[in-house]
Amino acid sequence: MQNKYTESIKTIMIDFKKVKNQKFNIDVCVQLNSVSNDPSMLGYVFDKLLGFKVKYRIFEKVNYIIRFLYKDSVCSLEHHKLSFRLYSPDKYQQEILDIFSKVEKLFEQALLEYADERVKTNKFSLPNHYSLFNDKLDYLKIKINGLQDSINGTELDLEKEIKNIMSLTNMEDSSKRTLISFVRSTIHEGSNYQLEMSYLTELYIDTYFSYLEHILSLLIPMTEFYDSDKSYVDFLRIDWRKKAEHILYNDEGLYLLDHLSKIKEVYRNRISHGLFSREKKIHIQIEGFGQYPLWIGKKHLRGFTGTPNYLTYEIFEEVENVFKSYDEIINERFELQMNLVVAGIPTFLDTSLYGEKTLLVYEDNQEFIKSYWHHQDNQMNMDW
Repeated sequence: MQNKYTESIKTIMIDFKKVKNQKFNIDVCVQLNSVSNDPSMLGYVFDKLLGFKVKYRIFEKVNYIIRFLYKDSVCSLEHHKLSFRLYSPDKYQQEILDIFSKVEKLFEQALLEYADERVKTNKFSLPNHYSLFNDKLDYLKIKINGLQDSINGTELDLEKEIKNIMSLTNMEDSSKRTLISFVRSTIHEGSNYQLEMSYLTELYIDTYFSYLEHILSLLIPMTEFYDSDKSYVDFLRIDWRKKAEHILYNDEGLYLLDHLSKIKEVYRNRISHGLFSREKKIHIQIEGFGQYPLWIGKKHLRGFTGTPNYLTYEIFEEVENVFKSYDEIINERFELQMNLVVAGIPTFLDTSLYGEKTLLVYEDNQEFIKSYWHHQDNQMNMDW
């Protein structure tokens, strides 16, 4: 990586020189962990830009030690498993730290310029957030089902109380009705199950579509539908439906896509955009009758029949079944690719990084997953 910013880094670090066989005495030490300096960044700068030929993993739990001459003093930059340290004379310490801060800002600009070129040629990877989406969906399903249990329990309590009141022989019917009304309001006091169910169901639907778009974005580069000659960034910008249409499953898959589109238009994020983006609810003034609601949505919300005021548990069950069916198609059609997604592995647009058989043979697929995470654990924990 060479550009105008890396040249600027070399210029402001002109006083950092290589040192050989000069006595080094530990002087003032400062922990860099709390000073916002990146060990990998500074290691790269000394190694690739200044030509220090930094050696990594030199001891157990020690990533590197860089000795350098700053003006008239020998200093040391050390990256250990639990610390990042700068040893330098007190008179130069702040000066060196200020240079490191400038270098970090310039390096970020250098990376941005370099990354811009890499993005244009699909030389990047996609971070995998499958577990975040999956955990949130599971959490919401638990909350929704738990809420439904509470609703059912409340209804049973209410039914029991009504039966007890109706069995009273020494009370008039009018008094019984008054008492039942009081008990009903008391049991439901302080809770609005209907509203909570509606909000949770809407959040569940909204989360699923974000999850689906994320999965499709991760999945497609590992399939035959990926064209490495076209900018994948352009593909990321299109909506979830167009992403899904890139993967043609079968008649069932296309049928479910229409169901997903209906759920998205009718139920997803219904109170966003001032209620005029998805639902597009307006009122038609009819002389001699009054105002009548009309939905003028894209496809499914058209006419005088619109959405319910609240999303119910029955609606949750309906959409969950559609989501499950679509997920089953994806998992069945792209089993090996989804193994990598579920395992949390980033998607590489340079598909050669997967090897020859990772996306073709189950045993190789599992070995790739095992090897990848072994390497990551080794790197993060300095287990060498």
